[in-house]
Amino acid sequence: MGTRGHKLLEHTADMGLLGWGESLEVAFEETALALFDVMRSNDALELKDKAISFDISVSADSTKEVDLLIEFLNSILMESDIKEAIPLDIRVENISRTDEQMNLKARVYCIPIQKAMDFLQCEVKAATYYGSMVERKDDGLWYARCVVDL
Repeated sequence: MGTRGHKLLEHTADMGLLGWGESLEVAFEETALALFDVMRSNDALELKDKAISFDISVSADSTKEVDLLIEFLNSILMESDIKEAIPLDIRVENISRTDEQMNLKARVYCIPIQKAMDFLQCEVKAATYYGSMVERKDDGLWYARCVVDL
């Protein structure tokens, strides 16, 4: 595995996501990119020059990274649905922690759904805690994993 990346994990009825990177922010970005791979075909990336963006701020009332991951992915799903857009790319600007919670700020790049209907593959209902984990391993990389409900 490289120092950053993502992949889909086969699961009986749903789909597993795994992202990794040299920082927690990169691991979260890569997990979101895996989510986007489930939702749309890579051909949608041809429309990147037509992308619009929106910012998201997510807080988890916990100091557990896994709680923030689930909140983050579900926030992307909700905002994309509200804005009627298909996500293409993401940049996690920062993740911070206090004694009581974790916070994340990111920018999501997407295309309006009416311009990209042909690129839709699958509707993702929600990110779940099933099989979820966020941890830094012995190789120094952060790994973030969860299963999404299709």
